[in-house]
Amino acid sequence: MTNAAVAGQRLRAAMEARDHAAVVSLLAPDAVLNSPILGTRFEGREALSDLYAGIIEGFTEYRYTHEMEAGGAHLLGFAGTVRGKRVEGIDLIRVDDEGLIVEMTVWLRPLSGLIAFLVGVGPHIARRRGRWQALVLRLASPPLPLVAALVDWLSPRLVRTR
Repeated sequence: MTNAAVAGQRLRAAMEARDHAAVVSLLAPDAVLNSPILGTRFEGREALSDLYAGIIEGFTEYRYTHEMEAGGAHLLGFAGTVRGKRVEGIDLIRVDDEGLIVEMTVWLRPLSGLIAFLVGVGPHIARRRGRWQALVLRLASPPLPLVAALVDWLSPRLVRTR
């Protein structure tokens, strides 16, 4: 089994157990996470620790549904619930020679789930990052659930799926 596969299985176990310390122990000191939100990039173990604390607090349900390895990377598909909204996503991880995660790229769907993630997990992260981030997020968040509801209502009316 490759280092990436072992790290993927450990990440899966830690996240499903909601074990923040175990997740952080899998991260290299200079790990980066490429976020699905506005091209944000979290850099360093401390920033990722804050992010994962928010994810663990914000998701009411979280489980992995798929696992695959290709090109030296490990892919984990997941599903969960944030603020009552179903969210699906993919974590693509790359590891170093010691098996620590050095890079992760995350994709989320649908758009309304991404918005629910931002509104549900964002405050947890902002609280840890500082007063100004929390204030900005508090001011920006109220209209986002309305946008999500509008997206959910409009989507089937604008795009034919059958």
